[in-house]
Amino acid sequence: TMKTDDILQFFIFLILTLIATFVIKGSALKILKHHTVGQSLTVTLKTLPAMILEDFVDGIKITIVRVFYNIVPAVIVIVVGFITGTFEKLFIFLGYLDDAINLTTNAVTISSIFNSIPSDVTSSLISSLFVLCALAALLYILFNLLTYAAYGVLAQTGSIREAIKIRDVHSRISSIGWMKYFGFWIFSS
Repeated sequence: TMKTDDILQFFIFLILTLIATFVIKGSALKILKHHTVGQSLTVTLKTLPAMILEDFVDGIKITIVRVFYNIVPAVIVIVVGFITGTFEKLFIFLGYLDDAINLTTNAVTISSIFNSIPSDVTSSLISSLFVLCALAALLYILFNLLTYAAYGVLAQTGSIREAIKIRDVHSRISSIGWMKYFGFWIFSS
């Protein structure tokens, strides 16, 4: 069993890891600011505490932008899954699977369980899941592209609100050229 000291050490380690992660992400944004806006990267012992605090805050901003650009495609996929009936098909399949498992004896194989499920249910589910997964993959790639451009907006403006304006971020990528931007994204990943 875990002792109270172990749990406390775990949470202290977790908090320190989160702080370090935010500072590192904020430092990455500072480097991006330096390259896009020309912000100075001069560090002195006197300015170090303020710089670490600024990096911490910027790291939180980057995380918020990243979460936003991950939530949007997830919500779209979930909504499309419900509209197209994919989740309903999944529940029907799971119902058949549960019935098949409950009706079997110990000497049954997995293939015999799946063979007891009507093939139209299985094929319908597989085709729906394939389409939904393809949509999810395309949205993930698109929103990942948008995320990196949003980091540039965040570096230039310092505003989360500006960085999550999908239409404005899209316009910035369009001004660069989608193929150039996609090539940059591929080679920098």
